[in-house]
Amino acid sequence: MGLTQEFSESLEHEMFMPISRRGLDSFAQKSYDDFIEKLGIDDTRIIRNAFYLHLATQLDQHNAAINPDKIIALMEKTTLRSTKTLHGYAPEFLKSQGHNGNISDDLYAASITSPILNNEISGDKYIGLVGSEAFKFANQSNKISKKVSLFHKEAIPIEAKVLHLTHIVRRMNSAIRVIDDKVEKIHSIPPKVHQATLDILEHTEDLCLRSERSPLEDMIQRKYNILQETLENTPINDRDNVFQISSAPSH
Repeated sequence: MGLTQEFSESLEHEMFMPISRRGLDSFAQKSYDDFIEKLGIDDTRIIRNAFYLHLATQLDQHNAAINPDKIIALMEKTTLRSTKTLHGYAPEFLKSQGHNGNISDDLYAASITSPILNNEISGDKYIGLVGSEAFKFANQSNKISKKVSLFHKEAIPIEAKVLHLTHIVRRMNSAIRVIDDKVEKIHSIPPKVHQATLDILEHTEDLCLRSERSPLEDMIQRKYNILQETLENTPINDRDNVFQISSAPSH
């Protein structure tokens, strides 16, 4: 056994300890198997490590008594849903950018782990589990979230850009669900929800999606239109008053 394999296995043992410590090895394996089966992708070490790393991180951050099924549900909201979007829509976007359209294991791993990259996981340990390419894609996608102009830089790999677009879809879907829930309960939306949705719309505008769009970009544009129209026609509730503000960014 080579030194690299020994280091990788010892690192897996260390980083996945929250799973084994709670006796959830079988649960983790079944959850992972279900995930790759639904996507129809192969079982590879890098994808498995990405899934286990995210699961272990969530277990470590939450109350030990929390039902592990709820952890998987949380992962579904934060990352697995984005990975499913990546699986279904990334090939056409990649092809439209001159890429061969194949989704690499590195890109899948980046999608699964990008939400936890900024947590207490060192770059060295992350790379030791999922590799330097996945780290690069996830890290640069997260940077676009903070500085949208990076999306237009040639130095940013196309994989990081498509990963970022799938995160935009997730954020938009989340905003739509929250607004629908608030409207159903109080027939209006709180100011913080309104502002958060405006932020998503402004960020999407700054992406400057192409006029000849891929199906992924078309989906983002449709959701943008839905959110914009919703904000224009939904009252804001500031607890004391309900008032209308049609201040969504114009497209």
